[in-house]
Amino acid sequence: LWDYAKRISPNFQNHTGKLTYEEFASKGFEAIQYTGGDLINEWFGTILMPVLNVINISHAKDPLEEKGFGETYDMPNGGVIQRMAVNSILPMSPSYTGLKNGDSVDPFVVYKPEVSDRFYQMNFDYQAMITVQDYQIKQIFASEYGMSELMAGIMEGLRNAYTIQKYENKLEAINAGINSEKYPFKDSQKVTLKEWQDAPTDENLMEFISDVKNVIAIMETLPQYDGFNAAGFASTQDVSRLKLLVRSDIPIAIQLQLRVGAYNPEDLTLPVDIIGVSNFGGLEAYKDAAFSTKLYPVYDTLGHCIGYNETEGSDTVTVEKSAAYMKDPNADVLALLADKGWIFESIQNPYTVEPIRNPRGIYNNYFANSPNNAINVDSYYNAIVFTK
Repeated sequence: LWDYAKRISPNFQNHTGKLTYEEFASKGFEAIQYTGGDLINEWFGTILMPVLNVINISHAKDPLEEKGFGETYDMPNGGVIQRMAVNSILPMSPSYTGLKNGDSVDPFVVYKPEVSDRFYQMNFDYQAMITVQDYQIKQIFASEYGMSELMAGIMEGLRNAYTIQKYENKLEAINAGINSEKYPFKDSQKVTLKEWQDAPTDENLMEFISDVKNVIAIMETLPQYDGFNAAGFASTQDVSRLKLLVRSDIPIAIQLQLRVGAYNPEDLTLPVDIIGVSNFGGLEAYKDAAFSTKLYPVYDTLGHCIGYNETEGSDTVTVEKSAAYMKDPNADVLALLADKGWIFESIQNPYTVEPIRNPRGIYNNYFANSPNNAINVDSYYNAIVFTK
């Protein structure tokens, strides 16, 4: 039936007129390299006029911020971020029992609450710029249509760099938190999955789901626990604040391997927000796939990374950015289950764009700035890493 339907159904070749078909076939459907003199009107013999149709604008996003991982605080003044923690009070022996004549109970005995401080530095200075020559823009368009849209696209591209920078900074903060020497993860913050395969088996995936659910069950069951954060701060965990950062292929494998034919597919659902990541930060560039020759970034005069060199501090590119091999120091990390406050951002100076006019060069420079802000990891919040 399907074969017969395909034979009698219209298609491009049997439905299209001869000249129409030949025109499509000769001109094709893809973009051309238009230089102005290669497309001529067949009647008047003059150059065809291009007409603006669409301006495609590049966009960027921060998947961690989009999924609610991390908290942001305004800090309009100050140079150091201070955080305080108040621990729970232990119960004492009651003094009101077994009292006898002549006894005196001291109500003025001193027992101080345990309060701790922690401090963070402002570690994020940001700047980017773009140059726009106004009169050159006018030469691109035959009318004012498109000029404002082009400028909006340029400003969006400027903003994209900031969005991506924040995301990459957060990944580096995650790497620093996972591998911290000052606040190392406890054994109770590490879950190792047995015999994990590069192409995970059903047993691997079931163990992963079970381990994540077991950790969350412990958090929900105990009145308070200090084993899930590096600072040893005993408290409860609001499960609704948990986020699971997981290598993106694992949720896909769960969906396509385990749920297909499952009797109760809802049992395979993880009870937290899932955020797919390709890595957990800390990537290092190498010249070869064996990771034997380390590479160092090469910067231009404006501080842009333009490639790599085998020698640190060199200004000559010997390895293009696309040719470098990236070593993942967290290759064994499959997932991170953490309170969303484990990463936090302090903003003292929000992102702004300021123009400056150069009358001699007849151009505007647009500077995007966001100085003296911070992205940090707080070891007082719960975080558990799942490794293979």
